[in-house]
This record gives sequence, C-alpha cells and structure tokens, in this order.
Amino acid sequence: MNDLNDINCFLKLGYYLNYYNDSIMFRFNNIDKSRYCLLSEHELINEGSLILKEAISQNFRRKEAFVVPISGGLDSRAIIAGLLLNTEAKNIYTYTFGKKSTYDYDIGNYVAKKLGTKHLRVPLEQYTYTTDELINISKSMNNQTILYHHPPFKLIAKVFGKTMIWSGFMGGELAGAHLKPTLSKDISIIMEEFIKNNTYVRSLDLFEPGYTIKELSKQITYDNSYNNQVTDYERIDFDNRQLKYIYPHLLVKGFDYVLPFMSENWFNFIMSVDNKFRRNCYLYKKILLKTFPYEFSLRTKTNFGLPLSSSRPMTYISRVKTVVSKYIRGYNLMINYLDFNHQIRENVKMREVFHENLVDLSKRRILYWLDIEKIWKDYLNNNGNYADALIALLSLEIHIKAKGI
Repeated sequence: MNDLNDINCFLKLGYYLNYYNDSIMFRFNNIDKSRYCLLSEHELINEGSLILKEAISQNFRRKEAFVVPISGGLDSRAIIAGLLLNTEAKNIYTYTFGKKSTYDYDIGNYVAKKLGTKHLRVPLEQYTYTTDELINISKSMNNQTILYHHPPFKLIAKVFGKTMIWSGFMGGELAGAHLKPTLSKDISIIMEEFIKNNTYVRSLDLFEPGYTIKELSKQITYDNSYNNQVTDYERIDFDNRQLKYIYPHLLVKGFDYVLPFMSENWFNFIMSVDNKFRRNCYLYKKILLKTFPYEFSLRTKTNFGLPLSSSRPMTYISRVKTVVSKYIRGYNLMINYLDFNHQIRENVKMREVFHENLVDLSKRRILYWLDIEKIWKDYLNNNGNYADALIALLSLEIHIKAKGI
C-alpha cells in the first residue's frame, strides 16, 4: 500500500509524483534557441509546416487502419488533416467521448462528419463503469491516476481491436500551452505554483493534518541541467504532469500508439524557436492554419466554438457567451468528459459504484483524518459539490484493489 506521502499527493493532484515512467524520454539536450533566431515569422511557419507534415507522414503505413480520438481541440484534428494528405477519409476511424452539448463532444463529432471519417460517438452519460472494469483500467494505467477522465477502453478495444491509435500527446504542450511568464528564480516558488495550477481536488482539503504544499513539492522531479533552453516551469510540467499523469492516463497499456508530436524533428523545432512564438501556441496555430486551411476553418474548442482564424474581439465575445451559458444551461460548455456533480447524484448505477468503493475505503482506516461517510452524505444532500474529491477517493480505493490489497 502507498505511504501517506503518496496518498496526500494523490488526494491533491490526482496522481502520484513518486512514479518513474521509462516509456518515453524528453531529449532536451537537442534544443538550441539560437538555431532559428534569424528566421522571420513567415519562414518559421513554412519550416514548421514541412516538419509537421513529415512527422505525420513518416509514421504512415498505407495498408494499416488509422484510429484517431478526436475532441474539440487542435492536436487530434492536425493528425487527421495530416493523414488526409496520405489517404482518404474512409480509411480513417475516429471516436469522440464525453457529455452531449459540450464543445469537446459536439465539435469532435461535427469535425468527424465534416471530414468524412468513420466515426464512433460515445456519450458517457449512457455508459456506466463497473468496479471490475475500473480495476482493469487501473491496472492498464499502472494504478497511477484518477479514473473516469478517460474513454471506456473496453468498448474502444471491442470496436477497434488492436488497431494503432494516433494520439495528440504533447501537441499543445510542446507548442507552448503551458509556457508561463517568468514567475521567480526561486525554484521552490515555481514548484508551489505548479502544484497550485495543477491541483485536481479543489472542493475540499483532503490533506492529512499538518501536511503542506511544501512537503508535497519535495516529491517533484526537477532536473536543472538544461540551463535556459527550457523554462523551469515547463521542465517541471513535462517531467511530472505529462509523464506521470497524462501519459499513463492517455496511453494505457493494451493498445499500440503513434505519437507524431514526439517525432525528433518536430520536438527539436518547436522547442527551439524563440519562446515569444510559443507563448499561447502562437506559432503552432499559424502553422496549422497554413498547413491545413480547411480543417482549421471549422469550429474549435480553443476559440470557444469559433474557427481558429477568428479575430480576438470575436473570440472574446464567444468566450463571454460561453461563461454566460453556464448559468443558463446549468453546466460549463468547456468541461471535459462529464458534469460529474450531476452525474454521480443522478445515475443510480454510478452512484452505487461510488458508494460501494467509498465504504470499502473508509473501512481500511488509512485516511484516519477524513470522515468519508459524512462527505458522501453531505454531497448527496446537496450540501457541497464534492465530485472531484469523491473521484479521487474512489480512484484511490480502486488502485488499492487493483494491487490486490
């Protein structure tokens, strides 16, 4: 069983920092910020366009089937657009999962229809995981992260079998999605900022009494051997959240994956350009618009339901409408997966799975400082929206069961 350091970490971030992922490595030593410093923005866009197309085509095998999970974002769409340069849409299989009437779900399905791929819709409101299925998923992700924020892998395996899955892993992150302004030269402050930004459980403080953010930050992997080629914050994000949460969560065991954005040439290019071009994925978006103009003339979640080429004023207006719609619809269009606070309360089978596992976790008495039964009752009585805390607690119990403890 995990020690209390690990448990406190999991109940804050939704994954364990004390985890080593040897499946992939970030080769920061090949980054050179002087390599492209003399190129104009136009030249950078042209160079990036060629490298991105090559990153996709070099993994293309004409006789293979291609499966691409597609949401409302940019990375999966870029992969599909790149594949369409090499094959017809009828040879590409896509799937979208989540809650109906949210950007990820609706735009993912809309793009698949526009591009003509063979598409599978998975409305998660109609799918209920059993405890046994969750245990199998836990094993597939090395008992490492929160559950329920993933597709139903059992269904995906049944529909697509052992077909290669093309994943957008690290697309936006390498392009600068998590590039922050210089926060401080004090690495401890940067680590605490990282934890604050990536906290999963926000509705309740589940920490053991006396345990602090400073204690948690001691578990963060940090390698300072790359000088100024990579910012401290991105280095921490890549080596921790991306390798320890996103990778095991997104790329579960049992499937084979193609990761175009991790190709050496693209990685070295996009990380070597000046950070002013990477901030808010500026250059990446320009490259996508040049390389795949039709695909990115379609709606995106990135611009709150508008095409990527939309002006800043139009995007701002759409953003405001998205915020207002939260109060009209009763949920946020930007949510991923499900409105868990509603779903756990209203879906009887889901509620039963949660209750069963929360009771089992309470009986273990490892969380001596928490009254899990009271949290559950308060939640059911609408005294608090604690879905994030409940998911973390359930996931902890499932991981313990998956280890046979």
